[in-house]
Amino acid sequence: MRAYRDAGLRALVVLGMGDLAWAETVILDETRLGARARDALATDAPPSWEEWEGFARDMVAAHHRPQDGIAIGLGPSGPQRCSEAMLAGCTALARELELCVHIHVLETRMQAETGMRRWGTTLPARLDEIGFLGPEVCFEHAIWLTGDDVARMAGRDVRVAHNPVSNLKLGSGICDVRALRGAGISVGLGTDGASSNDGSDMLACVKTGALLHRGPDTDFESWLGAADLWDMGTCGGAAATPWDGALGQIERGAAADLLLLDLDHRAFTPLHDPLRQTVFTAPAGAITDVFVAGRRVIADGAIAGFDERAMLADARDAGRAVTARFAAADALADELMDAVTAGWRAVAA
Repeated sequence: MRAYRDAGLRALVVLGMGDLAWAETVILDETRLGARARDALATDAPPSWEEWEGFARDMVAAHHRPQDGIAIGLGPSGPQRCSEAMLAGCTALARELELCVHIHVLETRMQAETGMRRWGTTLPARLDEIGFLGPEVCFEHAIWLTGDDVARMAGRDVRVAHNPVSNLKLGSGICDVRALRGAGISVGLGTDGASSNDGSDMLACVKTGALLHRGPDTDFESWLGAADLWDMGTCGGAAATPWDGALGQIERGAAADLLLLDLDHRAFTPLHDPLRQTVFTAPAGAITDVFVAGRRVIADGAIAGFDERAMLADARDAGRAVTARFAAADALADELMDAVTAGWRAVAA
């Protein structure tokens, strides 16, 4: 949080949480588990909702200052990773403290099947039954939806974060963005994070999102164009934050959050249509300056107020230290792979 503030960035920091043991959240063939894997799963005990609630309240008290650019949100990781007590508790806490809720819903086919086995209905249907859905909620991914799910989400003003690069990398499926937008649902863009995207380049997500929905069986007149993706990358993203209405546009009364692009860059040479060229050709390197609330935080491509070279050196050292601690987890993952693969194939069939 201190680094975000020092850098002058605006950030909604969502607290990822879950209170069910990992083995309860996936479909796997337990006959393929070895003794060490069984022991590890038997001792997996995530924090309870009561512990998570206390942590969330502490974080809000210490850091939630949306008027100053830093906000806290609640992130029940996915419905299949949460007890109903946690889901209900997040709803109550979010409405009490006026917080955003971000939750990964129907990213994968396995998640859809896990929900059906647990509740006998779709995840959005069950979330609606327990009163979870509302305008403060954003679904990440939203791929394996039914038509009823879409209508239910639209009726509750749920927002969606579309993650095209991550979805392609993980083979999760393709979000039906046209159906969501056609139902009046606000759709923004996300990277889903570097661990499932291999980067955090939002311009790459804008371009990929524009190309992804142009299949050979799709009427070209319904393709998403540059203006659609720019709207998703700006106003659509802002709708899933506490600053909805203040971000995403350049007009009187809006927050002065601005990106400046170099029109002498090769992506704009020659310059025909600035919007289309930004969406389809501009790399992140074409951005020269960034202003957040009127403060210039990147100037001529350099981070203002930080020694970027020293920071990258520190990050390399920290990265080596972190990955060195993963040896035991990697070994356990290898032992779990057969059981998980069998579960995945069962769902796929």
